[in-house]
Amino acid sequence: MDGSAKLLTDPENYAVVQLPGRQYPGVVFQGDSIHALVSQLKGALDAARKYADDELNAELEDALELLLAAEGKLMSVCEREGVALPWPVA
Repeated sequence: MDGSAKLLTDPENYAVVQLPGRQYPGVVFQGDSIHALVSQLKGALDAARKYADDELNAELEDALELLLAAEGKLMSVCEREGVALPWPVA
């Protein structure tokens, strides 16, 4: 990997960074924050499934799928790099 990310905000739970070769900055979430968002979205989806609103459920499922992919990538990189996850793994 070439280049360095440019930190555009203070490094807190969420930080804005500019990746090399990208026109627009992105947002970096701490791993425990991603995990918390996944948990919250799972709870929202469980609650939404009580209603016969297929569009709502599909939107929540799509959002959850995106966050689960990010969490999964984080988990595999942490495993590869020997970094402990900031949440208990079942």
